[in-house]
Amino acid sequence: MISKPIQDEIWLRTIAQKNGLSITDIQFQRLGAYVELLKRWNQGVNLISRKDVDRIWSNHILFSIAFLFKVDFAGGCRVLDLGTGGGLPGIPLSILRPDVSFVLLDSINKKIKAVEDMVQSLQLPNASVVCSRAEDINTRRGYANSFDAVIARAVASLEDLVKWGMPFLSVTGSANMISFKQGKETVSFAQALVALKGGDLTAEMEKTARRYPGIKFRSTDLVLNGNDVLQNSERKFILVENYHR
Repeated sequence: MISKPIQDEIWLRTIAQKNGLSITDIQFQRLGAYVELLKRWNQGVNLISRKDVDRIWSNHILFSIAFLFKVDFAGGCRVLDLGTGGGLPGIPLSILRPDVSFVLLDSINKKIKAVEDMVQSLQLPNASVVCSRAEDINTRRGYANSFDAVIARAVASLEDLVKWGMPFLSVTGSANMISFKQGKETVSFAQALVALKGGDLTAEMEKTARRYPGIKFRSTDLVLNGNDVLQNSERKFILVENYHR
C-alpha cells in the first residue's frame, strides 16, 4: 500500500504536470520536509487549522503553488508575502522559485519564530522573515517602494490589502516583471499586488475602487486541469495594478 505522503506527492505532481508547472524531485522533497515541519510546529503554535493537518497538501501546498499557475515572476523579482502565517504561500513558492527573492511578513511573533526555523531548516537562501505589522514598515527604507510584487492568501479585505500592500511596491522597474494569465490572455506589469481570495468579490472591489479612485483590478478563476478541488472552487486571483495615493 502506498503511504499517504507519497500519495499526496503523486497527486500534486500529476496536477502540476497537467497544468504545465515543472517541479523537480528535490523540490518535492523540500515540499514534503516543509509539510512535516509545519505539522510539528502546529502542535504548539496555531499556524493552520487543526482540521487541515491531514489535508496540508490539498488545502495549503496546492493553493500556495497555485500562484505559479496564473502568475509568472521574472527572475530576480523581489516579492513580499503579506500575512505569511505559517509560511504560506512564501515557503512553497521560495522552494519552487529559487531565482526569486521572498520576504515573509507577519505581525505575530510566535508564528514568525516558527517560520524562521522552517526557512533555516529547509536552507532557503532566497527567503527572509520579518515580524511587523505591514502598516508599521511599509513606509520604512528598505521596504517602502522596494518590491516588484506583493502576494497574499485571503488575509484581509481587498481594501485593507491595497492600503497595507501597495506602499511596498516599487515605482520603477521593468514592465515585464510580473505576468498574469487571464483566460487566454497574458498581461505583463512592472509591479502588482496579487491576492488569492474566495467568494463573490464584487462588493469588495467596488468598495475598494471608491476608496481608491482610478484603481484597476484584473481577476481570473482558479480552475485547473485534473483537479476536482479547484474545479469546484470559488477562489480567484485578484491582481491590483500598481497604484499610489
